[in-house]
Amino acid sequence: MKKVIAIIILAVLVGIIGGIVIYNNKNRNSIEEIENKEITIEDNILDSNYVEEIEEKEQEKIHEMKQDLGVTSSEDIYVIGKEYDGRETLVINPKVEYKVALAGIIKKDKPKINEIDEILKKVSNKAGIWVSEESREKFLKMVNNNTKSIYYIDEEGYLKIKDKGLTQNRYDKILQNKITGEYLYSIDMSGQIYNIDTITGEVSLYPFETMDNMQTYEYCEFENRMVLVLNSNKENKLNESEILEDMLNLIDV
Repeated sequence: MKKVIAIIILAVLVGIIGGIVIYNNKNRNSIEEIENKEITIEDNILDSNYVEEIEEKEQEKIHEMKQDLGVTSSEDIYVIGKEYDGRETLVINPKVEYKVALAGIIKKDKPKINEIDEILKKVSNKAGIWVSEESREKFLKMVNNNTKSIYYIDEEGYLKIKDKGLTQNRYDKILQNKITGEYLYSIDMSGQIYNIDTITGEVSLYPFETMDNMQTYEYCEFENRMVLVLNSNKENKLNESEILEDMLNLIDV
């Protein structure tokens, strides 16, 4: 009788161990798929000219609106947008906004208009979550402190999965979906972003964290690319989980 019980216990233990091994193998496979899946974004923004081609009629309208509004900068950086009430107005071309913001992150200083495309040639253009060099340690710590899996940042600056946990929370699911997606998120944690003044056309620094230390992020996007600058939280006014949650709520679309 004792032998029978021992055999049964042994069989159960073998089954449990086998199940764990199978699960871990599946888990490792899924991690490998995530790490190896790299999608190059088509229509590389770096291959196009800084100045957008604008239809003649629209160019004439932009010229007229510039004069009415007292705008002094070049017409090439504008497109026609609409106010909340439907009225037409001049807005900075989203492509220009995106490139200025990203160039500011890379240069770590105010970029000049004529050097932006050259600066951006240094940036990888693959899909996924890319983090600026100065922000990698801080961003990675924030992610690993609030998720069930273990993440790392590779040599190119992309967030990757090192060890997929037995359980996953909502943050893990969103991050893993974006790591393997077809959208490029360029993330910085300086609390300040460069943009273009609508009237003068000059590049200027927008230190949103200094203006409102409870604002968790500022961003700009163009097609399937987003520059996302997070609050550096130097004054510890926010919990890092608040910053991460707001960021993930924004990109979870």
